Amino acid sequence: MKKFLSLYTQNLKEMRKFWINQFTISVFSVMITWPCMAMVGTNGENDFVLLLAALFAGGFFCFLEYDVFFQRGARDVTKNINGDCPPNKLTGLKLGFFAYLPTILFAALALLFFALDFSGGYLVCSSVLNFIIHAMYSGLVAYVNSDTLPFLQPLVLALSLLPGLFSCFLGYYIGASDKTLRGILGFKVKVNKE
Repeated sequence: MKKFLSLYTQNLKEMRKFWINQFTISVFSVMITWPCMAMVGTNGENDFVLLLAALFAGGFFCFLEYDVFFQRGARDVTKNINGDCPPNKLTGLKLGFFAYLPTILFAALALLFFALDFSGGYLVCSSVLNFIIHAMYSGLVAYVNSDTLPFLQPLVLALSLLPGLFSCFLGYYIGASDKTLRGILGFKVKVNKE
C-alpha cells in the first residue's frame, strides 16, 4: 500500500491532469454523443454518426493524455542532464495504468456482471462508464448494436481502454526520447534562431 501511495504522491500532477481531462472529455462527449443518438434514433440509417462522434471524442482524449505524458517525459529528460538516472520508457504506461485504475475497475466489473448475467450490476457499471468517467467511447458502444451481438458491448467497453493507455505510453516515450511526434512522422520542424 505504501508503494501505491508513494507512486500517487510522486506523480500527483499527472494523475490530477489525467482525471480532469478524463472527466471533462466525458462531459464533452455526452454533449456530442446524445444528439447523435437522438439523430440515429429517428433515422436508423445514420448510425455511422455515432462512430464519428466516438472517434472525435476518443481522439481528443488521447491527444490530451499524450500531451500530459509528453511533457512529463521531456521534464524527466531535462532532469537527467548528467545521465545519472535515465528515464524508464515504460513510465508513461505505468502511470497511465495507475491513473486509469478506477475506470479499469468499472470495466472489469461490467465484464464480470455481464458474464454472470447480473444485468443490474452491468447496467450500473456501464452507465458510470458511458456517462461519467469514460463517455468518450459511448458512441462506439452505442454503435455496436446490442440486439445483434450483445456480447460485443462489454468487450468494446474493455477494449476502449487501450487507446488511452497507448497514448500515455507514446507521449512519455517520445518525450523521454527528446523527439517530437512531428519529427518522427517526417514533418520538418521549424526552429527559430535568435
